[in-house]
Amino acid sequence: MITVLIPKDSAVILDTLSSLLKAQFHFEVIGTARNDLKIVDDEASLRLKREIEMEKIRVLIVDDSSVMRDGLQSILRTCPDIEVLGQAADGLEAIAEAEQLKPDVILMDAQMPEMDGVEATRRIKERLPNIKILFLSVFMTHLEEALAAGADGYLMKDCDTQELVQAIRKLGHQE
Repeated sequence: MITVLIPKDSAVILDTLSSLLKAQFHFEVIGTARNDLKIVDDEASLRLKREIEMEKIRVLIVDDSSVMRDGLQSILRTCPDIEVLGQAADGLEAIAEAEQLKPDVILMDAQMPEMDGVEATRRIKERLPNIKILFLSVFMTHLEEALAAGADGYLMKDCDTQELVQAIRKLGHQE
């Protein structure tokens, strides 16, 4: 059993904790109590404590489709350990946003106007080698080029949500 006591005036903590409990542990927060946060030390609460204290994985979404960008952002918004820093619609914007925002992970589309994902990946990796780049594509035809340019992962756009989130978490926690 987990006992959580949260300040009544702390909506941000309640919202974050509630989302985390629902997503990771399938629990519900049903109310608030006293003016402190207390988590009973059992196995589930220790996992919860680690999740709360974990630094968020900062993500940049790059895709020429606004529907795809907004859809990915909506999915990632439900993950308490992932923060979407921004979006870009082509490779040139991706480079500028990466330099400004310095995300941990970039979700990179392959085919875009102005500059494709392969060239954008190559240039980002030259300037910011610690940023992890996860390619998302409809086709496998860009796999070898993407990896040669420095991509750290490659997923098909028809992957399931859990697979995408797991890939982001894996890349985001690599040093």
